[in-house]
Amino acid sequence: MKKRLWILVVVFGVMAVLFFTRQQNEKSSVVSDERGFYSQDVAPYKKVEQSVLGVSPGKPVVKAASVEPESARELTLSDEVAKLLSSETSFAARAQFIKELSRSLLADDITALREFLSSSSVDHPKMKPMVLNSLKNDILEVLMDQHKMPEGLGQQVVDLFNDPSSDYMWREYCLQFMEPLWEKMSEDGRQRTEGGEQRAGELLKINQQSAIVIQQCLFSALDLRSEDLAGTALLGLNRLAKKQEEFDRDEILEKAVEMTEDTRASDRCRLTALRVAASGASTNILLVARELAVNAKTDLLRGAAIATLGDFAEAQDRELLERLAATGNRQITTAAKAALKKFQAGLTR
Repeated sequence: MKKRLWILVVVFGVMAVLFFTRQQNEKSSVVSDERGFYSQDVAPYKKVEQSVLGVSPGKPVVKAASVEPESARELTLSDEVAKLLSSETSFAARAQFIKELSRSLLADDITALREFLSSSSVDHPKMKPMVLNSLKNDILEVLMDQHKMPEGLGQQVVDLFNDPSSDYMWREYCLQFMEPLWEKMSEDGRQRTEGGEQRAGELLKINQQSAIVIQQCLFSALDLRSEDLAGTALLGLNRLAKKQEEFDRDEILEKAVEMTEDTRASDRCRLTALRVAASGASTNILLVARELAVNAKTDLLRGAAIATLGDFAEAQDRELLERLAATGNRQITTAAKAALKKFQAGLTR
């Protein structure tokens, strides 16, 4: 009997502990994400308690000079943005929320999204870097497409590119965004000025400063030749130079030739530079193209050099291309035959 009574006491004790634990869990309605500050409540709007830059104390902070630090306060987020930024939301659901975001977001929503851009894998240990970068890429597109682009967004992207904690893929994405950002800021500045807004002059000045910073960053990235970043920057500059008078295309084509000649540059950078120089009809590229067509270490770079010779269709290169077309290397043979067709068709530049 005593044994049975002891068992009943233990059972009721366990039940009491479970009941108390359940009550405590129900009282706690806030589930933090990897950065620890987003509410899980599903009210129409969320109130979010944050510290400086929205990062909880003790967590690493990646500061972007273009984002003004918020004093400790609560952000009021829309339901969509709060769910998007919650670690409880799946990647597919996050991607869908991004697609549905307004092009006229509230200020607090924009602040939270910009802070998410400044986060890194350290802040999201459960999220694969590729997934994080994909989300940040899509969020940046939404911010750039706002009816009024957030002030200092261009500067922030430059800061993120230069941030040593940013991984390679995210830096690549940032570079790709600099070209459309430059154009968007120019267009946005003109529209605000024409609209006669009270702060039009100030906003135009901010955009002009950001545009200058982006231009400087793209040119600076041309020196990152051991990686593929220099090739990405070159493509962006070349496209801008075709449309914007603020960019000197002759200077950019000279950079392309210089990059092609640089043996320390990665093959992809040299390949990109070859094609950019050829697109600008820069005959200065021919000497190095002939050398690379024969001696480049990879078929990828040799093929690009052969294609460049075909673009110019110089008579003196026909013999070289015919010799290359007769090799046993299928990739080189195919590239050489394609280049020779441009001679036969009389396609000269």
